[in-house]
Amino acid sequence: MNENMGLGKVVEKQILPYTTPYQPLSITLHQNNKDYWLVFINKNQKLNALLIDSTGVSSTPVVSELGSAFPQLAPYRNYGRLLFSHSMDYMVITIYDELFHSEKTPICFYSFNRETGKVQYLWKIEHEINSIMGIEFSPNDKYLYVSGNKVNEGIYQIKLNDDKTIVPSTIAKILSDGALDMQLAPDGKIYFISDHFNLGVINNPNLEGTLCDVENNKLSLHGKIVNFYFPHFVKRLLNVFSYNINCNVVEFVFTYSQSQHWNFGDGNTSSEQNPTHTYAAAGTYTVSLTATYTDGTTQTANKTRHKDTIKKNIVFFIFLIKLKLYD
Repeated sequence: MNENMGLGKVVEKQILPYTTPYQPLSITLHQNNKDYWLVFINKNQKLNALLIDSTGVSSTPVVSELGSAFPQLAPYRNYGRLLFSHSMDYMVITIYDELFHSEKTPICFYSFNRETGKVQYLWKIEHEINSIMGIEFSPNDKYLYVSGNKVNEGIYQIKLNDDKTIVPSTIAKILSDGALDMQLAPDGKIYFISDHFNLGVINNPNLEGTLCDVENNKLSLHGKIVNFYFPHFVKRLLNVFSYNINCNVVEFVFTYSQSQHWNFGDGNTSSEQNPTHTYAAAGTYTVSLTATYTDGTTQTANKTRHKDTIKKNIVFFIFLIKLKLYD
């Protein structure tokens, strides 16, 4: 890509799929880490996956059944989210029927085959929210957050099992006030629309219950207005690695890369995707991750204990984080 300083440019827009989709749609990366799948629900209430490669958008969709648990959609205004996990192997669909919003529709969970574009229904969750407007995975894919926009519907945290095929049993309400859409940001926090003029934040989405630290109306938009939803984008553009510290042993977790190189800040390195490293002494260490992809898309994120900044790059992206270990 030579246009726009290597960022590329839009050469054609407003290309409609072969059939008009319902509102929930999303995009995710193909198994080859180069092509993409455009995924949506068509008017026949089937899931369609259109392959996007170097030749353009396929005109022949891969079609999957959504399962009997998926709610029947009325031909009116349907809001909802179709969201992929950060591993991109699972997806969640929620529907909010504007006309019949008094009827609670379940959260439906599916596996997604990034090679074939087919989905398989796994389970559903019944809940007490009349109008689900937001849904997001924690960076480590261990928790699912759901928000309802009516008074006292609030935000819920659903603890997912390590085996994602098992129905979760832990659902906790972490905020009483209603909220609209929510989305993971490059700083590893989940932001949600408190109202049309303010944003709230889940500061530690990888932690359970009150430890996730929810703050409502945290950020003012200073007179600007946000509607119901944040924009869609490819999940892989948010490559934030996570880590778990146990004394001087640190476990690093990262997904999506074609290849990766870790520098643990003490002279040791690793090319494993999710390495575990033991530090010989207490201290402050800067850990960097360089991830490379076949399609050349890149992002640079610098993460410290107190401040986050984001930069774009053309060849690779690096994640930096400072770890302070104590005796």
